Amino acid sequence: MSAESRVAVRYADALITLAQEQGTLERIKQDMEMIKATIKDSRDLKLFLRNPVAPLDKKAGVLNALFADKVDKVVTNFLKLVADKGRADVMEDIVDAVIAKYEKIKGIQTATVKTAFPIDEELRAAFTAKVKQISGKDSVELNEVIDKSLIGGYVLNVNDRQIDTSVASQLKQLKQSFAE
Repeated sequence: MSAESRVAVRYADALITLAQEQGTLERIKQDMEMIKATIKDSRDLKLFLRNPVAPLDKKAGVLNALFADKVDKVVTNFLKLVADKGRADVMEDIVDAVIAKYEKIKGIQTATVKTAFPIDEELRAAFTAKVKQISGKDSVELNEVIDKSLIGGYVLNVNDRQIDTSVASQLKQLKQSFAE
């Protein structure tokens, strides 16, 4: 585990513990999802938070301006603390660690399924059942991604396991077998 990951886990542990004590775990998770989406959608914000020469007070100010009126007061204070301690560069890792800890506490298994087309309820139920079988968990959060390059089939990722039945993958394997 990298130093950045250890730092992120320590900050996440602290926030999760506080949220559990205050009974705001659900709200904190929602806030972290919103922060994650905001950072993901803004390349400029991501680069600014990672910029080692940007002043800490500026980072704290930007985070406050973006999120203070949208998140729980605990999260606002947490973001300020992270920025003041010079750890805004690992904000994405911290947010991911908080979400992962929440999911562990709640027994939720997150999985990603990539298909070439939008899936219907029947397929969604089948993927959910497969993830439950693989993980042994009763609650599943399925992230659906449409990737036209797959042509057909699917790619299912659960933790470190990948099931790839895509046509693109099968064509690649066929091409490799002809090359041998």
